[in-house]
Amino acid sequence: MENVLNNSVETLAANRRALEFELRDQLPSYQEHTDLISRTLGEAPLRSKGLNQTNRILVALGIVLNGSSQSAIEYAITRAVNHGATEDMILDVLDVAILTGGGHVVSNVRFAYEALKFRVVSPETTEKFLAGAENIFNDKKGKLTKNVS
Repeated sequence: MENVLNNSVETLAANRRALEFELRDQLPSYQEHTDLISRTLGEAPLRSKGLNQTNRILVALGIVLNGSSQSAIEYAITRAVNHGATEDMILDVLDVAILTGGGHVVSNVRFAYEALKFRVVSPETTEKFLAGAENIFNDKKGKLTKNVS
């Protein structure tokens, strides 16, 4: 079962990244939406004494768990890990999501837990992912051209 879920997480991540730049080029509304997300979840707090970037991403993860796709969940987990959220912080979000979201959240939390394990537990998987990411984003000249968090 674990290999099936790992493959699912890896496939979703690769597909999301592969389409990211194509969609930004083809759909102006997609670019506008992703730019808004980047500004909202960016490094600078939205308010002088507001939440820092990691905490805003963790809030977004909690919201995503309550009714989004596996792709959105994988993206939120990846952003959280990439921006400094610890495994314990993410596990806290999963706990709160179950407590506040009810039964329908359980399958999303199960997937999020597997995505978290995929992101933080296995150095081998991380190396394999990074090697794959270079293949996805290499331009025709063989150079890495984009980096998506």
